[in-house]
Amino acid sequence: MKLIFGAIIATASVIFLGVLIVSPSFFPSEKHADVMLVLNIYDRPNLDNWCRELSIFLAAENVVGTIFISGDVAKKNPSCVTSFSEKFDVGSQTYSFIPLTQISDYSIQLEEIKKGQDSINEIGNLDSKLFKAPHGETDENIYSLLSNNGILADFSYQNQYNKYYDNKFLKFDLLTFNSQDISSSSLRVVESSTIPVQIEFNSSMSLEEIQKIILQIKSSNIDFVTASEITKIELTRRN
Repeated sequence: MKLIFGAIIATASVIFLGVLIVSPSFFPSEKHADVMLVLNIYDRPNLDNWCRELSIFLAAENVVGTIFISGDVAKKNPSCVTSFSEKFDVGSQTYSFIPLTQISDYSIQLEEIKKGQDSINEIGNLDSKLFKAPHGETDENIYSLLSNNGILADFSYQNQYNKYYDNKFLKFDLLTFNSQDISSSSLRVVESSTIPVQIEFNSSMSLEEIQKIILQIKSSNIDFVTASEITKIELTRRN
C-alpha cells in the first residue's frame, strides 16, 4: 500500500513539474521597463555615413527606436530617413529647426511644421504623424498647429508626451534621460519605472560612444519600444 501511495505521489509530482515547464503562466514574468531610444539628428560632417553605420549596428543588435529630424537636414542627408529599420518611427522637427516661439506669425509656424513633415514623408515615402519641437520650445498655438497638420503625437517635452484622442491632445507622463548621463544608478531608476522612459542620443556623439551606451542599456531589464508602441497609434506608415 505504501509503495502504491508513494508511486502516486511521484507520478503526480512529475505531472505537476511538467505542467510548470510547459506553462509559463505559472511563473509570472517580470515586468520590463519600456524604453524608447531617441535619435535627435542634427547636421554634422559626414552625417549620411554616420546614419548608415549606426543603422547597421542597431539592426544587428535588434534595437528599435524613434528618429527626429528637421526637413532641411533630411533633404541634405536622405539616408538618415531611409537607412534605419522599418521598425523605427520617424518624426519631424519643423523644416529649418527654428524654435516656434521665435516665429510670431501663425501661418509661418504652420508652414514650418507642414514643410518639415512633407519633407521627411517625401524622402522616406512615409506618412508620419509624429512631431518634436526644436529645442522643446512651444507656445499656446502648438496643439492647433499639430492638429491642423494631422500630427497625432508630440514628444516635445522632457516629462510628458501628448497624443491626439477624441478631438483633443491628452498629456501622459514620460521620464527622460540624456544618454551621456546613463550610469548604473540611473539604469536602476529606468528599470523600476512604471511610466515610459526615453533615452536621448544625438548626432554630435561618436558611433563608438553610442554603441557602448546602447550595449550597457541592453544589459538591463528593459524593452526597447517606439513612439508608436508607447502611444498605441501607428505614427509612421510606410507607403
